[in-house]
Amino acid sequence: GQRDGLLSLVNTTPTWNEELRTYTLEYNGRATLASVKNIQLVPEGSAELHFQMGKVSEHRFNVDWKAPVSPIQAFAIARLADPS
Repeated sequence: GQRDGLLSLVNTTPTWNEELRTYTLEYNGRATLASVKNIQLVPEGSAELHFQMGKVSEHRFNVDWKAPVSPIQAFAIARLADPS
């Protein structure tokens, strides 16, 4: 949520997939490989997606964001999620 003009983002809570027997997040085709670096961020108390990063090949990830997250903030989040 918003606090003093700041937007606080939290990880999306994954749901249990009985078929796969694991927790999953829905990426609508933007992530095709499982990875601990796949993340989705939403404002606290909301389901409105503001940032996501999903693995698509061995060394490639898709990164999506929307305002009020800026391109430089999205880049910083992506680098923090994958510092290698």
